[in-house]
Amino acid sequence: MRKADLVIIGGGPAGMSAAIEGVRHNLDVVLIEDCAELGGKVLKKANLSLHAGEGEDSEKMARIKLHSAFSSIADKVALFSNSDVWNVSSEKLVEFCSHSPTQNSAVSVQAKKIIVANGAVDRIVPFPGWHLPGVFTIGGLNTFVKRGALPGNNIVVSGTGPLHVALVYYLVNAGVKVTAVVDPNSMFGMVPTGWNLLTGGGMDKLIMGMKYLFKIRKERVPFYYSHIVTEVVGNDRAEGALISKVDSQWKPIEGTERKVKADIVATGYNLLPITEAARLVGCSTYYNEEFGHLLVEHNDNMETSVEGVFVAGDGAAIKGFQAAADEGKIAAIEVARQLGKISDQVAEELITSSQRKLRGARRIGIAMCKSARPRPGLLEIVTSETLVCRCEETTYDDIKTAVGNGARDINDLKRRTRLGMGNCQGTFCGQVANELMWKAA
Repeated sequence: MRKADLVIIGGGPAGMSAAIEGVRHNLDVVLIEDCAELGGKVLKKANLSLHAGEGEDSEKMARIKLHSAFSSIADKVALFSNSDVWNVSSEKLVEFCSHSPTQNSAVSVQAKKIIVANGAVDRIVPFPGWHLPGVFTIGGLNTFVKRGALPGNNIVVSGTGPLHVALVYYLVNAGVKVTAVVDPNSMFGMVPTGWNLLTGGGMDKLIMGMKYLFKIRKERVPFYYSHIVTEVVGNDRAEGALISKVDSQWKPIEGTERKVKADIVATGYNLLPITEAARLVGCSTYYNEEFGHLLVEHNDNMETSVEGVFVAGDGAAIKGFQAAADEGKIAAIEVARQLGKISDQVAEELITSSQRKLRGARRIGIAMCKSARPRPGLLEIVTSETLVCRCEETTYDDIKTAVGNGARDINDLKRRTRLGMGNCQGTFCGQVANELMWKAA
């Protein structure tokens, strides 16, 4: 069994930054990433950005800077890519299975400290037809497009959060026809987010967003504010999308439905922090009413309720790749301090500098999460026959039956319906299954 000063779970901006800082302070670092490449959804080195323009300059520079810094210390990090963590014990024993070409085996690492930097996943609300080929999450289609793959010719982008406007921008630059951009917020509902960008140190993001919108408007892409996609129609694949106007609680208004042409539909309602590894080790969590999802409790230096276990990045709270890198750096500095690699004074100076930069990003993240949180009326698009768990083909009717028979928590629901027991292990259906249980009770 291997031993290490620091085990980092997740190789996105937070995990890479933590590894860089850990090596800088002479820590023995193990980095575990489930994908083949480092960088997360946004800063992967292979994101060729073939169809991006000047609006993506800041993202491109951040990607180059992060990968360059990691390359300079890569030989001092034990990197396990293509690896799935399956257990993290309270004694900080991290167990995972490596599927890399050079090593395909179970591995155990006894860590002195752990940083969980798993990132986030698209938040999905299912609707009739979302299981058809041609329906993507916004993040999923964004990854395709950034690598030069264009899976369709008539695309509808629907939802909320920071990625959907950027995705439309990339599609337009690629010459693809975007037949509709569908957003449940009103145009005026986005004003608070813009104000927080302006006053919270997010001027670069605001300028980039304005460039995106200018390009999109120039191409005359139709925008439908206060609308949602209620159904994707088609036989063997997506052939069109039904959209409806919604009220202030995002409930579809009867009689406002219209059909738009689409062979690809991208949907998502912001992002959800991935908290499984932190919860597995016993870290305290709480439900944030304003965001509508779980968050892991942590102090200013990113340490959780479990001593020696830290969280960083979008897995702690959604706020973007630059803030994620800063949090990874803070966590690694605190680890170095606790292990006696640097003095309290040096650690405090380094941490204070990074925390100063984080304040504005956190404020912006809070504003975005508030505006993007699904409202209760959105669940009205889920019909009894709608597949909620695509892996196990569990419908909303199955959930209602289970609740009627006494199911009162997600584990009991899993036992009765097998929801969440397929390939994605509840990654996409877990959150909404909880919400639908409350609705059915």
